[in-house]
Amino acid sequence: MGFSTIKARGVLRVGTCGNYPPFSYSVAAGERVGLDVKLALRFGQQLGVRTVFVPFKWPQLINDLKQHRFDLAMSGINITESRQAVATFSDAYVTSGAMPLIAPHLDARTVEEINRSGLRIVVNQGGYLESVARRVFGNAAIFTITENLQLGEYVARDNADALLTDSLEAPYILQGNPTLRPLPRITTDKHAALFPKRDSELRDAFNQLLQHLTRTGRFDRLKAIYGITD
Repeated sequence: MGFSTIKARGVLRVGTCGNYPPFSYSVAAGERVGLDVKLALRFGQQLGVRTVFVPFKWPQLINDLKQHRFDLAMSGINITESRQAVATFSDAYVTSGAMPLIAPHLDARTVEEINRSGLRIVVNQGGYLESVARRVFGNAAIFTITENLQLGEYVARDNADALLTDSLEAPYILQGNPTLRPLPRITTDKHAALFPKRDSELRDAFNQLLQHLTRTGRFDRLKAIYGITD
């Protein structure tokens, strides 16, 4: 897939999970919003085509990309070595980190205090954060769910003692579950758009858009809309 195919089709297909604020999520009446949604729409405009969003689930992200279900993926995607081995990333444009949110009955102040037998930690299934949870919390019981937006409710209903989320998503979870308490973030991660391994032409065009938005100050203003100040 490349420019010629996208131009002929008249559509830029962007993979998105659609439930990961502040990158890609829905508000009233199903309107899709978020930083990556705005970037994807701008990119389609730059290419002179219409942008269409294609949903994906995190466990199927790489396979869907390989099967050409979409031309690129954008949903706060973390740059990892395993993904770099089979795909290619744009320039990184957001920095954040994995952050635990704990139930009010826990008196923990550090990550080490919640990495213990008998403690239940829930995380979104199949993505980067699940791998972090299994690596960092080897002594705790790790549970996964497929609906990212239900993580806070899962802990609030005492189905888990803590959850692991992204530090930029944490304020959205805390807004709906104010009794949860954040611990310091435990990783420093970079987010970028994900492209098929050999599609450097499309990636380079996206990077040019990023550079233009950054140079003109528009990208900082766009990120500020969603509380991103890195």
